[in-house]
Amino acid sequence: MIQVGRAKSTLLPILVLSLALGMAAGCAETSFDPERPRSLGRLLVANETVIGATDCTDPSTGLAEAERRQLARAAEALVPYDPGSPLESQYPGYYIKIRLPNGDTLNIHLQSPDRVEINGRYNRGGQGLWEVAREVYPVLPGDDDLLGQLFLADSLVIAGMGLDRTYRVSDNDTAAWRIARVVRLLRESVYCEPPASTLERPVASLVFTVGGHDRVVTVYPNLLEIDGELFWQSNLAMILGSNLNAGGE
Repeated sequence: MIQVGRAKSTLLPILVLSLALGMAAGCAETSFDPERPRSLGRLLVANETVIGATDCTDPSTGLAEAERRQLARAAEALVPYDPGSPLESQYPGYYIKIRLPNGDTLNIHLQSPDRVEINGRYNRGGQGLWEVAREVYPVLPGDDDLLGQLFLADSLVIAGMGLDRTYRVSDNDTAAWRIARVVRLLRESVYCEPPASTLERPVASLVFTVGGHDRVVTVYPNLLEIDGELFWQSNLAMILGSNLNAGGE
């Protein structure tokens, strides 16, 4: 004879436990543990994800499941580290955004082929993520993008304004994002026609070496000149000097 009352009392705790485990599993898909960056892979597979680049005018694009799984496998190599001070992204400023079910967004910045910043926490081991990003979202400046082409520089020599210095990408990882910072600042300038009066006296010269060829940017107080073309930005020289001083050597 089946004892219905006892069966119900036995099933109730089991149902409660199953519900609790199910809720815990669901919560796991919405959380990221910065001490265990590998957990990023699970979130990439389970949630809507877009990729883009700050130095590109094209809109961000959604990733298919196969592409998210590629990124998830690459995320297995991530390990936390402390750089000691905030760092910036080198060209093209790849970013990945994961839209979580709870409404939050997990922001991932591929700052270099090695360094990855996730919601303000730094990690190394991002080479695989970088390669996948280049494959699914290739970025190159157009032939008519005079200033954007400077992102591809192997070196930058700055002379003038008491800021004489040289950045070579081959020397260290820092040089790449410092060059990108200068180019981003220059790209805030807008094309303009030559002024009716004589140009002001130049205050600095920036020599970018791109593919073995030197590209010279002449800086004026409010203008820059490259390949005979002029671009205007209010207080350009002052802003450039301030940024370079703030960034150190």
